[in-house]
Amino acid sequence: MDLMGHCSTISRLRSLEMDPLVSRRAPHPLRSRLLELKSPDEFTRTFRANESLATPPIATAFSTQALGGCLLGIADEEGQVTLLDSRKKFGNLDSADSSGLDGKYAHTYEVHRNAIFDFMWLYDDLSFATVSGDGSAKITAVRDGETLGTLVGHSGSVKTIRSKPMNPHTLSTAGRDGNIMIWDLRVHQERVLKPVVRVQGAHAIYGNDPAKRKQRSVNPPSASSVTALAFLNEETLLSGGAADGRVLAWDLRNISSGHVFELNPRGDGNTDSFGVSSLDIDPCSRRVLAGTTDSKIHIFSTTSLDEGTQRTLGGHMSRSFYVKATFDPTGDMVLSGSEDSRAYVWDLSLPSKQNAVEQNYLTLEGHYGGEVSDVSWCRTDCTTIATACDDCTVRVWKADQEEPCRASALLNQRASQEGMEVDTPSVPPRGCHQRQTTITSFFSPARDNRVIQVK
Repeated sequence: MDLMGHCSTISRLRSLEMDPLVSRRAPHPLRSRLLELKSPDEFTRTFRANESLATPPIATAFSTQALGGCLLGIADEEGQVTLLDSRKKFGNLDSADSSGLDGKYAHTYEVHRNAIFDFMWLYDDLSFATVSGDGSAKITAVRDGETLGTLVGHSGSVKTIRSKPMNPHTLSTAGRDGNIMIWDLRVHQERVLKPVVRVQGAHAIYGNDPAKRKQRSVNPPSASSVTALAFLNEETLLSGGAADGRVLAWDLRNISSGHVFELNPRGDGNTDSFGVSSLDIDPCSRRVLAGTTDSKIHIFSTTSLDEGTQRTLGGHMSRSFYVKATFDPTGDMVLSGSEDSRAYVWDLSLPSKQNAVEQNYLTLEGHYGGEVSDVSWCRTDCTTIATACDDCTVRVWKADQEEPCRASALLNQRASQEGMEVDTPSVPPRGCHQRQTTITSFFSPARDNRVIQVK
């Protein structure tokens, strides 16, 4: 089934969700399967800086195609990236015993000399991108670990990196210096890249009086730091700030004018006491989530961003900018880390109670201390997830089943439960170039679609 058929199925499901007459429906088919998730020690990996010193993993991401979407990338505090075959039991063996991905379960690359804060796959998993506390971003080849490009321009730690859904040559980064930068990987000199667009003080100019901000005790960033990015579509970039508690939507066709569309996750005008720790778009481009440091996750509809938060999720502990949240491949479940050594799951397919904070229906317990920071959902098997924790381990959680749990099959099953005729949709995996949004941009038509070089 092509993408249009998939979007048609999603549209019918969305219409059903919004029907006020629908107060009861069959449980989401993924809901009961997630209750079977387990993470035995054979699927737990301990990370070490050397033989005597463990190091915490910070960022994780499943591949989109490599190893059937089961290649797990993990970046740690020492500047290393480890790739694991999540289908196999890997235990706590030292990655130094592995010499490559050919027939091996793991390989480790020395990428930065400082902590890596974000990791993402590029070019059908042939390479990956990282950002670091050393102020740079790098593109690295999976095959041999060669540095294909170094992105230079930030004056502080780089916190996040994202690529356009349909154009992997275009990346965006943001960091502690408060700047958002756009990069074109095709424009470089001896593999050193400079930004083609630079937005300085992206959130500082929209923040409130710093004197009124409450001091946060957990890893307080600078007041102007930009901590989260997400491409809503080819023309719209979302950014989250560390101190102003807002999500800004930037029109990339006219970004030099500072044309933004401001979202307040709370909707009450009070943004003094929290920041945005993560942003994510569901794979079907229906919803946006914004995780915030007041231990909430705010859900927006991509068709009505100006209406503010539609649902608010809670129950976890998230006062740290390291704690992230993400959607599952169907876009109906949300997974988040937490400071209490657990991971939490919410079900968005159920009707919400107006103005109520929705509690999680599933808690994953298995880590032994510290906060569960980054979390990742396998795009080709909805019952496989990964959690990274300050106990210096990454756990892979799986349900007992012989075949992968495909998102397309789940959407089919759910639609059938509601008595609708459905095709066989195919959910485009996160980061895949097939993903596109049917959402019409809420910005006015651009007068100039050229990329702007900011000097």
